[in-house]
Amino acid sequence: MAGPIDKTITFAAAGEQNIPAIGRHIRVLEASSDVYLGINNDSADLKRRQGAEVSSVTEFKSIRVKSLVAQTVRLAISEIPQADDSKSVSVSATANIEPANALGNVNEVTVPAGGSIQLIGSDATRQAVRIAVDDEQPGPIHWAASGLTAIQGGWLGIGMVDYPETSAEITAYNRGAADVVVSVVPMKKI
Repeated sequence: MAGPIDKTITFAAAGEQNIPAIGRHIRVLEASSDVYLGINNDSADLKRRQGAEVSSVTEFKSIRVKSLVAQTVRLAISEIPQADDSKSVSVSATANIEPANALGNVNEVTVPAGGSIQLIGSDATRQAVRIAVDDEQPGPIHWAASGLTAIQGGWLGIGMVDYPETSAEITAYNRGAADVVVSVVPMKKI
């Protein structure tokens, strides 16, 4: 059995019907009143309402459906349990992936040869900062958070990236003979 089989039974008045059906689970999909279900004509009638399920450990071959009132009953019969009010949902998403230099929050800061400059100011809402020296730059930099010396902070060579977790101001030092451009991206706490 691939999926649930739908069976619709109409009662013009109170009555009982035996239906050939193979499965292990019966879900009452629609019923305006209580329905009494029996499996293989030998089990007791189980009272169920719309949305309720009857399960059998072994496979059944027939179902006894009983109603005390006139109504139309719709059942789903299957080998696996059926979820009440299940629906299919289709979700699609579109993502635009852009190179890092196309992002709006990337700041490029030039660290002058033989000098220093503030890369980013302090920000209590910031969790970390991404600092990167591109492969095409002429040399490394040293960086330090507020209150630290460059040696206590970090060193970034050509093509390297660091993620200092600090909300403090960060300063970069360039001991080389050429300016070095550093990209800086703040990471906010969410």
